[in-house]
Amino acid sequence: MHLPAPVQIVQPLPASFGRRRALASGLFSLAVGGMPALAGAQGRMPPQQAQPAAIPASLSPLPQADRRLTAAAQLMAGIVPSAGDPVIDRFVALEAFRAHQEWMREQWAPVRARLIAMEGWREQNIRVPDARSRTMLYPFSGPDFLNAYALFPNHARYVFFSLERPSELPDLATKSPQEFAELLASVREALRDIFERNYFITSYMSRQLTAPRLRGTVPVIAVMMALYNRQIVSAEPVDLFPELTAAYADPASKRPRMPLRGIRIVFMDPATRTTQSLQYFSLDATDRALAFYPEFTTWLSRQGPATALVKSASYLLHDRQFLQVREALLSTADTLVQDDTGVPYRVLRQAGYDVQLYGEYRKPIPPLAYGYQRDLQESFIKNGNPARLPFPFGYHWREGGAGSGLLIATRPLTTAGAQATIVR
Repeated sequence: MHLPAPVQIVQPLPASFGRRRALASGLFSLAVGGMPALAGAQGRMPPQQAQPAAIPASLSPLPQADRRLTAAAQLMAGIVPSAGDPVIDRFVALEAFRAHQEWMREQWAPVRARLIAMEGWREQNIRVPDARSRTMLYPFSGPDFLNAYALFPNHARYVFFSLERPSELPDLATKSPQEFAELLASVREALRDIFERNYFITSYMSRQLTAPRLRGTVPVIAVMMALYNRQIVSAEPVDLFPELTAAYADPASKRPRMPLRGIRIVFMDPATRTTQSLQYFSLDATDRALAFYPEFTTWLSRQGPATALVKSASYLLHDRQFLQVREALLSTADTLVQDDTGVPYRVLRQAGYDVQLYGEYRKPIPPLAYGYQRDLQESFIKNGNPARLPFPFGYHWREGGAGSGLLIATRPLTTAGAQATIVR
């Protein structure tokens, strides 16, 4: 049972693009990780299906799960952990938790309906036959586990990366009742936009994920895992490049403004006892900043053949400041699901992808007008404006997603072919 709560040569962009992108990234999701092969994955991955359920009254952790980490995620999700741990039991009895539980139940109902619609659509339209052995890449993700898992529930490994720091799950043993109440209030604030709009707003996240009691993406990801009835086995820091970390620790060194930080969460489906893992990285993914981590995109490319998701990404992959990330996706992903803010349509076609269009193309909302793609609009019209998506996806989220559009790009992936299509 699931409990879910998402190359044609590019013409040079105008000089004002950078300024406009800065404005957009301040308004919308600008999230910019990696992951080694999952060790010790157990059993067969379940079939690609998910039936989100209402928030349960109580859930008991499996012996393999970390009891405290799982309980922290469940409490923040409005779920009552199994009784017997005095640290946890004292919070369940609080009025602040009962009020939070009621808010989560009320807010979760429409999100659950949205995810059920998304999963039903996925069953009809997305085919990833070897998902059980694959990595799913999600650049500019923020803590958006909901959309990633709704569209790709059976991948062995998930790699997210964005600007926001990972941090860690709060240690409930150190929290007073007042601090716990403040933590729950911060969780509600952090979830508000993804629940209502189906995307995060970056300028808001910079405040929401640096609150006194809630810090980083990991607590929000953990809440979403709990809503999917997934239990946490472990959550441990990951350092892809320890030599660089040591070098940049020297105050006299030339250091990146934003050091690369990572965490790996192993989580489990209690019904099948199958483990999966998610690795989240925080970094500045502009070409200039990646000069401090020159092997990062090489590391990403080694995850292929992979599946990729890009949504509500402020059209960053249209910007020539993000060519390395874009090229890593093109050389690694043979299945790419995105809205119009992802890899430009022209680039996908030039790279040899077969692109299927779904929903409707509407011009970007005013602050992001530079992301308009005439050729994509013409292709939607030529295809007879495909039937609307049954869920919101991207910035046109109102009216139940009536204006949302989605692209599925697929191609046979060969190393030589992929490298030959990379463009600048």
